[in-house]
Amino acid sequence: MDDPDLRIGVVLSSIHQYKSKAFLVFYFRERYIETIPLQMPEKEIIMEMIRKRIEDAGGKDFEPFGEKEIEKIVINSSSPREILIKLEKMLPEIT
Repeated sequence: MDDPDLRIGVVLSSIHQYKSKAFLVFYFRERYIETIPLQMPEKEIIMEMIRKRIEDAGGKDFEPFGEKEIEKIVINSSSPREILIKLEKMLPEIT
C-alpha cells in the first residue's frame, strides 16, 4: 500500500439505494465515488439461478422446495440475497 503508483478500486453493490452518500464520503475521503443503480433481475432469471444452485448441490429441478414455493418467495423478496436467505431458513423444515 506504500507504492504511490498503486491505485485500488473498491466496488460496493446493492439493489437497495441509499438516501445519502455521507457514509461513503466519510470512509472513502478524497476518492471518486460513483453510484450505479442496479435492478432486481427478472423472475425467470432468478428461478433459473436457484434451479442451478439446487442441482449443483445434488438436488433435482426445484426439489426439495417446490417450484411454486420458490416462485412465491421470489415475488415477495426485494433482492437475490434475501431470496437465498429465506430458502436457507426453510431447509431445516423440509429436511
